[in-house]
Amino acid sequence: MAEQQVKDALAKIDAATNSIATNLTVASATIQTIGDETTGLKDALKAALANGQGVSQELVDQADALSVKANSTSDALNLLIPVLQSIAANGVIDPVPLSVPVVTD
Repeated sequence: MAEQQVKDALAKIDAATNSIATNLTVASATIQTIGDETTGLKDALKAALANGQGVSQELVDQADALSVKANSTSDALNLLIPVLQSIAANGVIDPVPLSVPVVTD
């Protein structure tokens, strides 16, 4: 593999890393919205339960568990994003400090 091939491959990896970070940002925002909505649903269900409007505690607990899962997932993704952005920010200026030996048949 020639040095240019390695540089080209690393440039593709760099671009993919940027793309992953962007996609995770969108996914995290979407999941955070889901978490916010389920938190609102949980609060509404709690109020309905307190007012005796035929809502069970089990339903409130399920909404709460879903909200916690969504928020935890969003938080985990938010931790990955800066790592990927940092990797991508370093770029690929000269990834191979030494010449790559060319293998001949």
